[in-house]
Formats: sequence, C-alpha cells, structure tokens
Amino acid sequence: MIQLWNEPNHPFFGHMGARRAGRLARVGAFAARSVRPKGPIVGPALAPSQERNLPSQEYRRYFRTMYEEIPDWLQIGAAVHIFPYFGDFPVQSV
Repeated sequence: MIQLWNEPNHPFFGHMGARRAGRLARVGAFAARSVRPKGPIVGPALAPSQERNLPSQEYRRYFRTMYEEIPDWLQIGAAVHIFPYFGDFPVQSV
C-alpha cells in the first residue's frame, strides 16, 4: 500500500494549499499506477483540525478540494489518521 502524502496541510510537511496537494497526489498516483496498475493506493491524510470534537469546516473543505484534484478512475482511497489521545478508553473516541 502506498500513501501519496502525509499531512500536506501541516507546516512540517509542506503547509501547501489543497489544490496543490491534490495535484501532487495526482502526479504520484499516475507514477504509482504506471508501475503497479492495480496496487492499493490511498491519498493524503490531513493533520487534524477539530471543532467541538468533529472535523473542522476548514479540514472538511481542504479534504474535499484536495481529493477533487484526483480523478476517480485512478481509484485512490481516501486516507485519515486517527489519533485517540483522550479518555481511559481511547478506542471509544475513534
């Protein structure tokens, strides 16, 4: 499995706009498909941004805009990173 990018919205990993991140992921997807046409690929997962324990509007907008740049026929799965930090039973937060 290949993930095309890690947290492109985070300053440490590029702090780039959603469209640019999507275009870079698209280029990576084309390259991966040329080598292994049916291999599993997931797109970029974003650095978390929450409001009231839900993904923020900014996060959702970035996610949607970024994935719109990747054509459906490339069959790239959406990726999320889940960080259960709180509570006695962090799996419940997931």
